[in-house]
Amino acid sequence: MTTYEFTVKEHEEFGGLGFAPSWYPNGDPLGGMGVAHDILEHFPNDDGGAEGEFMALGCSYRLRGETGYMQRNGNVNRPEVHLASDFEMIFQAIEEMNGHTRIKPCPHTVDLDDEVIDAFREIVRLAKKNFRDNEWPNPIDPRDEKSIVAWMAYGYHKAGVRYEGHEFYDLAYRLFNTIEERADVLLKGAEEGMKLIVRVDVPEYEAHLVLDYEDY
Repeated sequence: MTTYEFTVKEHEEFGGLGFAPSWYPNGDPLGGMGVAHDILEHFPNDDGGAEGEFMALGCSYRLRGETGYMQRNGNVNRPEVHLASDFEMIFQAIEEMNGHTRIKPCPHTVDLDDEVIDAFREIVRLAKKNFRDNEWPNPIDPRDEKSIVAWMAYGYHKAGVRYEGHEFYDLAYRLFNTIEERADVLLKGAEEGMKLIVRVDVPEYEAHLVLDYEDY
């Protein structure tokens, strides 16, 4: 099993308690979906920067988008809409971290089906539309749009390597769902400063969560 540690903190911007990942210096404290996302869709050695976030979105598209998990509770929005809605938080975080919103070029080129690449281009298009509709300044530099698509494509590809031999449907509905739901239940009784320990066995699609003040 692989062990992950989170700390219960109050979100500085939105208020309310959440689980902040211990391995990101500026990780936001979020609910159960954020816990599962940080564990299963972000990649090891991710420093929490923009490029890692877009790789994680590519993994999200493969794990939760293509499996229908994002629509499991009757949400009619397609995966592209879900993932485009994350851009505001991503760009806000990277501007605070770096002082700018430029994206590094992706040094990796992967061969994916055209429909997957088109989906990533649509995510960028919808993200820009969201900024316009909400009358927010668009932080996406036109020179970086191809890089964003490339990082998502690389994350999609890398997810296949990381989870080779596993079914993405089972990863979503058995493992991601378990982590999300159990973390949300624990969050209801959480107090600031408590530690959430998540032990994950990917081959068995199992996760064990413990919330306490104790040091592990």
